[in-house]
Amino acid sequence: MDRDHLILIAEDEEVSRALMSKSLEKLGFKCIAVDNGEEALSAFRNVHPSIILLDIMMPVMNGIECCQAIRAEGGTGEEVPIIMITGMQDMDMANACYDAGATDFITKPINWIVLQHRIRYIFRAYQNLKKLRDGESRWMTAQRIAQLGYWYYDRALKNLYFSEEAKRILDLDPHQRRPYSLEEYMRLVPKADKALVESFFDDSLMHNKNTAIDHALLTQDHHLRYVHLQTGMGSKVNADDLFINGIVQDITERKQYEETLSITQFVLDRASEGVMWTNAFGKILYVNDAACQLMDRPKEDLLRSTIHGLRDFHSLDQWRDHWNLLKTQGACTTEEIMANNDGHRTIIEFTENYLFYKNKEFNCAFMRDVTKRRQEERELILAKEQAESASRSKSEFLANMSHELRTPLNAIIGFSSIMHSQTFGPMGHDKYLEYTLDIKESGDHLLSIINDILDLSKIEAGQFHLYESKMNLENVLKSAIRIVRGRPEAGKISLIEDISGTLPIIYGDERALKQVVMNVLSNAVKFTHEKGTVTLSCHYDPENDFPVMIACTDTGVGMRGEDIDKALKPFTQIDNSYARRHEGTGLGLPLVQKLMDMHQGKLHIQSAEGRGTTVSLFLPKARVVATKA
Repeated sequence: MDRDHLILIAEDEEVSRALMSKSLEKLGFKCIAVDNGEEALSAFRNVHPSIILLDIMMPVMNGIECCQAIRAEGGTGEEVPIIMITGMQDMDMANACYDAGATDFITKPINWIVLQHRIRYIFRAYQNLKKLRDGESRWMTAQRIAQLGYWYYDRALKNLYFSEEAKRILDLDPHQRRPYSLEEYMRLVPKADKALVESFFDDSLMHNKNTAIDHALLTQDHHLRYVHLQTGMGSKVNADDLFINGIVQDITERKQYEETLSITQFVLDRASEGVMWTNAFGKILYVNDAACQLMDRPKEDLLRSTIHGLRDFHSLDQWRDHWNLLKTQGACTTEEIMANNDGHRTIIEFTENYLFYKNKEFNCAFMRDVTKRRQEERELILAKEQAESASRSKSEFLANMSHELRTPLNAIIGFSSIMHSQTFGPMGHDKYLEYTLDIKESGDHLLSIINDILDLSKIEAGQFHLYESKMNLENVLKSAIRIVRGRPEAGKISLIEDISGTLPIIYGDERALKQVVMNVLSNAVKFTHEKGTVTLSCHYDPENDFPVMIACTDTGVGMRGEDIDKALKPFTQIDNSYARRHEGTGLGLPLVQKLMDMHQGKLHIQSAEGRGTTVSLFLPKARVVATKA
């Protein structure tokens, strides 16, 4: 058996013992694990390991007693590094460990990364020290390799002597041959650590105790370093010893690494989102405070649990299926409803990430409470559905009412026309003829309004269908002009045509497009003063994405820029004095907008108050079938 890479572990807790073995075997060590101090002493005598890890609290023989017994064995027992493992972090316990002959100690819960670094460091340090006993040159070479300095204190002369590597570590003058005093060394120690270092030397030099400390050091160039000081070198210190020896090591990098780990853990522990680490088997390795709060479980309970025992994985096979999916995808987000001890149900979102580090697989999960967000989303969806239902009900109601109103209106218009034409004989008085004409014109106006309401309601309810076919656009425009020109109000203004003779054949709903043009023309006529002009123009530009442009320009009352959007809203009219003198429902332009949208066209309005309005309609290239020959 390779004793130089053999570690003896004495730990009565089975899980910790197994985890330590696995962690150190990854570094290339072979481990022998026992569960009490008596078995550890027996194993030491048989195999003589290179490093020993002893838990303080063990049955039969505790760690301190075992350490004392090993040191009493002499030979290898005096030299082998012994690391004590304790759950207590007070100075008395640390002193008890060092008094028993311990090389170092580490506290629970064990940080496995720190343990690995500590074992590497101790293994490297003591293996090199063993090899340096053959000669001073090899001793100094090994110090440089291990970055481990040697020092000793002459009690008689009260002087400190440092090896070359120790001088390099402490940033002392390498050419100085004279020894140093304790006062000179203390000048290198920052004020915050002076009491600690004074206690170290007091215990070592005055009270004959083997001990070790880590402390800060301010070099002559004012650079901050951290060093590890240790006395004894595995041998006992007696009151009559002339020399006290020890080692010094630069641990600045290790301290910085440990500080980074501490800060990282501090940040994770206090993060607002829950953080949880598991291994490939679902064993929880780490949880922060937020995760404990979300899961409503103490940290100790969670660290003894598996994730598939907490989440909705009812068997280990289900967890393995989930793990394989996560491993394939690299990351995934899931939601689970979890109930706490009070029965309160919480929706937790898990964002999981597959990580592969040093030949080990991990799952890093971030957790957040999305209960409120999901409730708000459900409320928004419900509100949207209710609004859509209300809109459909409104449109259906308007459509039904329009049908109900149009039927009697057709009778009113028809009979008033018969009466005005005196088809079945004279009325007997001219006033009756005038009244029948008023009835007809009012009925026609009301029917036009109802038709607009019906069309707009059908569009909003999704029940309006285009009946598309090829059409001659010029004929559509001229037909609309003739109808509008025949109305009485059009006789007071000039209605001008400017229609190109090269308009293309287009594809669309002829009735709908005629209604669009008539609505635009009717609006222009209605809001134009007497002796004003309304011009309808249409031109074709094949190079444009919207090559067909129909424009209606009037010299009427116009609108302010901020009122244009209002004019495009159903049942809304611009509240100016001229507009209010004209009847209307405000459906003309909204209906035009809807019908143009259904033809994939565009509507553009340009207007200025008191200077007139231009309404432009654009049809896309897709609507052009062919140009006329």
